[in-house]
Order: sequence, then C-alpha cells, then structure tokens
Amino acid sequence: MLDTAADAGVAAFRALPAYLGYRAGDAALPYERFLQPEDSNRSAQISAAHRLPLPQDAIEPLSELASALSRPGYLAHEIGWCPLSSGALAVAVHTAMPGVRAAMWDWWFAWHGSASARYKLWAPGAHMAAFWKDGQGERAGAKSYIGRTSLIKEMIGSVYLEGAIRFVEPASLGFPADFDGTVICGRAGEVGAPVEHTWLIHHVRNTPDGCEMRSRFYLGQDPVLTTTGAPLPPSPRDQPQGGPIPAELLVHCTTEMHHLAGFLPALHAAFGPGGA
Repeated sequence: MLDTAADAGVAAFRALPAYLGYRAGDAALPYERFLQPEDSNRSAQISAAHRLPLPQDAIEPLSELASALSRPGYLAHEIGWCPLSSGALAVAVHTAMPGVRAAMWDWWFAWHGSASARYKLWAPGAHMAAFWKDGQGERAGAKSYIGRTSLIKEMIGSVYLEGAIRFVEPASLGFPADFDGTVICGRAGEVGAPVEHTWLIHHVRNTPDGCEMRSRFYLGQDPVLTTTGAPLPPSPRDQPQGGPIPAELLVHCTTEMHHLAGFLPALHAAFGPGGA
C-alpha cells in the first residue's frame, strides 16, 4: 500500500507518459518557442573524440574534487572519462557558456523539475518526463531544488533510464560558498531501486563573457542501500544492468548543457524572477 508522499510521488511519476518532443497539448505552453533542435553534428564529433577512456585515475577522485575545482585555472583533463583505482568510473565535461550567468543554473534546476515540457527543452532528443518525488510543484527560491529528489525519464545514448537525483548541499562535499558561481550536487540511482550509486557535480563559475560549467560524474562511487544506509562494494558493476556507459553519459551531458546554454538567458528573462 502507498502510505507516504514519496511512494505517491513515484506512482504519479510512473504514470507520466514517456515520449520525446511536444505533442498537440504541449504546443500551447508559453515556453514552447524554446523547444529547439539540438546540434547533432556537434554531438557526433564529441562522441568520436571521446569514445575511448583516458588512463586510469586521469580524472581526480571525488575526495579531491572540491579542492581541485576551487583552484584558478584548469585541470589536466576537463573532458573525458576513465576508470578509477577505487573501482568507480569518472566522467568529466567542460562547457563554455557565453552570455549565461551561474545564477541562471540555480534557477533552472529549481524550475525545470515541475513539468515534463520544461525538462524536454533541455534535451529534446533525449528527455521525456520529469517530476518531483515529493509530489509538489515549483518552490520559490533560487536553490530550492536542494533537499528534493527529481525523478526523470530519459535516453542516455540508446539506453532508456528512469533516474532519481537527490540534490544535496555543495558544502557536504567540501565546496566553499564564497566564490563567484554556483555548484549543483546530487546523488543518483534508478527509480524504484533502493540504491544510490552515482555522484554528479556541476561546478559553474562566472567568467568575463558569461560562465563555464565543469561537470563531473562518479559512477559506482560510494554506493549505498538507501533503506538501511548500508554501503555496497564501490564498483559500477553494482549498478542495475543496462545503465549508461561513461562515453554515452559524456555525450549526453555535453549535448544538453551546450544546447540549453544557447537560450537559457532568454528563457530566464521570460520566466525567471521578474520575468513576464
């Protein structure tokens, strides 16, 4: 029997139809004009360039990430993927975003999870549905996504995924609050599976002409059984079979971030604080 808000939220999420793009009923939405095709040529180039892994441990481990990303300049590998000696897999993505400010990303993560049609704007060729696990709608506040879990239906490459992303305070991973930008951090697993097995971090720092996002994913990092808090062996092999491979996740992330950055300032101006 469903007797909690979380269970009810999962049930409501599963009832959502999963389809790409907009249908007739979606066309009347006020943000429909922002549904734009993605750059398939760019995605193909990224895929070809990063199909093979970097050497083991070429990407910094999660334990060193906050310190590494907080330093000026760039790291040795800002895009690519590799196995880690811990047994996890690391993925790095760098996205330059002229004209975008870091605060727009805080707004976006708070705004898009309340409606599948909003989520689809991000990646029309991959995103299908989004819903907050608590069953509630949009909340006020730039960082109101923290403490909530976003349930999503999407394609990662050729793999269909129903994911759950629980957003946490960046300070819990050691990120300082006093810098010119924002950090979005989350723990991920699959809907209905009592396991969290992945960390995701989007470190966004403002630049003279906009901002840049430095994303990291750690697949199979610190997996835990959510029902008891018991740790599981630290290996991506413990993820449910059929999960995305690192190269596909890299292409997915760089495609969606580059795509949304192209119109995020206009979307924020129209629907963000003080928008029409």
